[in-house]
Formats: sequence, C-alpha cells, structure tokens
Amino acid sequence: MIKGFKWILILVMATLLTQNSWAVSPKGKIVHFKRVEAADAYAPKVMGLFIGIQEYDDPYWHDLKYPRKDVADMEAFFSDSKTLKLDRKMVLTTPMETTRNHILNKTLPAFSISNTSPNDFVIVYISSHGTLSMGIETRLEEGGEVKEPKNIPYILTSDSREADIKKTAIPLIEMVHWFEKLKAERKVLILDMCHSGRFGKSQISRGDLEEISTAKGVQYKEIEDSKASIILAACPIGGISYEDDTLQNSVYTHFLLEGMQYGDLNLDGAVSISEAHNFAIDKTIQFTWNKKEYKQIPTAYSKVLGKDPILVSGSVKSTGNPTLFSFASGNQGVEMFLDQNYQGILPKGVPVEPGRHKVECKVDGEVVYSETIEVYPGYDYMLPDLTLHATKHSRTIALFETAYQTYSRDHVAKGLLPEGALIGVSLYQYQPKKKWLALSCGVAFGQESHTSQFSARAGVKYTRAFGQTRMFLGPDLVLSHFNYDKRDFSEVPDPIAVDDQMDFLSPGLEWMWVIPVEKATVMLGGRACYLPYEFDSEKRSVFSCHGVFSVGYTF
Repeated sequence: MIKGFKWILILVMATLLTQNSWAVSPKGKIVHFKRVEAADAYAPKVMGLFIGIQEYDDPYWHDLKYPRKDVADMEAFFSDSKTLKLDRKMVLTTPMETTRNHILNKTLPAFSISNTSPNDFVIVYISSHGTLSMGIETRLEEGGEVKEPKNIPYILTSDSREADIKKTAIPLIEMVHWFEKLKAERKVLILDMCHSGRFGKSQISRGDLEEISTAKGVQYKEIEDSKASIILAACPIGGISYEDDTLQNSVYTHFLLEGMQYGDLNLDGAVSISEAHNFAIDKTIQFTWNKKEYKQIPTAYSKVLGKDPILVSGSVKSTGNPTLFSFASGNQGVEMFLDQNYQGILPKGVPVEPGRHKVECKVDGEVVYSETIEVYPGYDYMLPDLTLHATKHSRTIALFETAYQTYSRDHVAKGLLPEGALIGVSLYQYQPKKKWLALSCGVAFGQESHTSQFSARAGVKYTRAFGQTRMFLGPDLVLSHFNYDKRDFSEVPDPIAVDDQMDFLSPGLEWMWVIPVEKATVMLGGRACYLPYEFDSEKRSVFSCHGVFSVGYTF
C-alpha cells in the first residue's frame, strides 16, 4: 500500500515538473492554440498602413481639409479590391494617433512585427504636410567623411512644432529606411505631401526660410530598392502638392485612385501600381496647370527592372506589351527618344514593341543618356535617375583655332599692336544637366612684323544648348605677353620708345557658338580683352577684338 502510494506520488510530481514545457500565460494558465493559427501568422497577406494627418497643434501650420478622406478612399479601394484585398490594416487619422511618438514608437514597430513573411504585400500611404529643414549630411568619400548642409525633408505630425522641427517631426529618410527594412518583398510607399514653400500642402519654419530660399535645388538620395520596392510621391522636393475642393481629395491621390482602375498602359488586362502612377502624372499636371497655373509633377524614387509585381486591379489576361518607365525626379523635363523617335517629356511611361531598341534621353537637344536594350513581352523597364549619371559624365571640347585680331588703339602705335592672325588651342568642359556652368581655358600665339604675342586665358561661362548647337558666354582672365624685336616705334602720331617686353593681366569677354558637323565640332565666335597700356604715366585704353574659327572634337 505504501509502495503503491509512493509510485503515485512520484508520478504526480513528475507531471507537475514537466508542465514547465507547456505554454503558460502570465498568470500561470495554459494557453491553447491551433497549429493552423500559428501557420496563418506566417502565410502571405496583404497589409495596409494608412496615415492621414489633418489637424496640427501648432497654429503656424494650417489645418488641411482632406487627408482623412484621402485615407478613407485609399483604404476603401484596397478593402474592396478583388486583386489586392486587405487582410490586415492600420488606419491613423485622429490627432492622438498621428503624433510623432505614436507613429514612430508604437505604430511602425507594431506594423513591422505583423509583417512576418517576405511574400506579404505592403501598402503604406501618408497624406500630410511636408516641410524642409536645413541639416548636415555626412557621406563617405575617398580620404574620409565629408559633411555638407542639405535640405532635409520632414513629415509633419499633429504635434510638430515650427520652433523645433528636428525633434518634433519625422525625417522622411527615417520613414523610408523603416519601409525598406520591412520583410515584404513587394511593397509600395505612397507620399502625398510636399516639401517647399508655404503653399498647398507644404510648410517651412521661419528659421529655415532664408537658408532654403538661397538653395540651388535638392534631390532625394538614390535609394537601393529591392526589385518590388516602390516609392511614389505627389511631387519632388522643391515642388508643391495640392488638395482641391472640387475633387474633395488631394489632387495626386484622386488621380492615383482613378489610375488604379483605368491605367492599364500595356493592355494586359491588369493595372500595376506603376501604371496607376503613370496615369496620375498626366492627369495631375493637367489639372494643377488649369487650376493653379502650376505643374505639380508626381515622381518616384525606385528602380524597377522586370515585371512590376504589384497589381492593384484587374487580372492578367494576356502577356501585354513591354513598357519603358522613368519617374525619377532627376529626369523631369528630359526628352525621351526610342530608336530616334520622340516619345515625349519625362516623367512618363510608354509601351514599346518587343525586341531590341536604342533608348536616348536628351536635354535641350543634347544626349545625356544612351543605351541599347532588349525588351520582352510582359516586362517593365525603368530608366535610371539621370542626375548622377549626367554629373559623372562631363563633356570636354578640344579645339584648334585660328583668329584674326584687331585693336582700338587710343593713340598707340600700330607697330606695338599689329593686326593679324593668331593660332591656338582651347578647351571647354561642361556637364549637360547643368545648363548654366562651363569652364574654359586656352592659349594663342601670333607673330606680326617686329612683334610677337603670347596669351593665356581661363574663365567661367554660361552655357546652354539650342537643339544640336551650344552657346558659351562669359568672362575670362587673360594674361598677355608682347615681345618686341625693336624698341623705337616712330610711327605717327606719337613716336614711342618701349621695353623689349610688356605683360598685362586683364579682364576679357568671350562669346562662342558650337556646331556639330559629322563627328567633328566647329566653333565660331569672338573675344574682347581690355589692355591697360601706360606710357609716360599716362594710361591708354586699348581693346583687343578677335574673330575666332575653331575645329575640334567633343568627348
């Protein structure tokens, strides 16, 4: 009897001890769950995060009218979609939900945790004010770190303060980094906000207005996106995003929603998010120009090669034509050519025939990008952002030149400054995407009668292309050296005795016109230079004028 009780006691104790391997709640109760529920947590799903920030605590920021409706319409589209129907969603529209702390420290971490599978689809939509604030950007280059001031874009939250943007708003790049780290391999971030001026949906703090007004322009950093990571924006930095009473939406959001239904560019029966964005570009530009006489140009900051996997409506019924896209902000205003046929001004997308094609992009008639690609049915091809491409590939024009030189003499003997021919070489360097800036230098030599001349010059030029031709206009700093075989110049009106050498460092002006001829480059134009001659303590104002003809090569 005692032995039997002893074995029963051992069994009970063993049972109690093995309960440590069971799942236990915080209060000690066993939690039961079905295996199918655990598996479902890792099953592919469609997830949406929708943020509409309409009211602002700081009176400096005016309240918006339609972010809440923007969110409701966008959420409704995906909730009702038969193609990309939401499985899980988070909607933030109240002032309490749209504070900086709530978004950064509660919403974003919770959303990240629920994104458990790389096969998930993720839609993140934000409608809000945007602003710029000056900050320091640090980047690594050869030789160490380089720091420089940059316009940093921020998303304004309901509690953002004009006096302290950096601590009370959300840096856009922080939102982008969070988005990029999501596990989902198919995701889209849609930003309906803008980042300059106190107009439309954009605000700038008083402290940053003066600094930003002097900036020459800012581009988003190039972001290394996964093949299905797409970032769409209502406008680039420096642009304005509007909302409209007749549409009762933000303008871009309204037309993006239309594009999600009707924007089938390649006619395959389905609409991808890139096609919807392409549809919204033309509609947004046209609407804002008609209403505001301002072109709001939606853009994108992702590079998608291959088929866009994010379909938002319809179903693929045929392979469809290949399409060529370019939405990057750096490509705005660039002309696109396909096999030398004009396709329009970027940003936009165009359908193309399958096969091998030469793609060219031009600025003011000058080719800034050229590539021959093979395109296949059912695929989309995205052009790169040409901003960095162009700035890394400057053009140099090397020229051999002849010139005829004459002077305004101001009682200076003809023998001192003889008219005649010069020969020389010149170099011009410019970057096609920078219309206004070029560098130039050159040397020239001439020999007439008893006088030989050597000159060297360097300058900064305004440059601009007109079709296939290009103009250079700007100042030079000229060093002129004259060497005389004799020192007594007795020509009338004034006999003059001079040193055997004379040197001048003086200002000049140059105007040149460049014309491509076959593989060569021809340049025509003129130069003028001021020479401050001085005899017997008396200055003589002399101007040198050159007519120039040059032949060379651009590389």
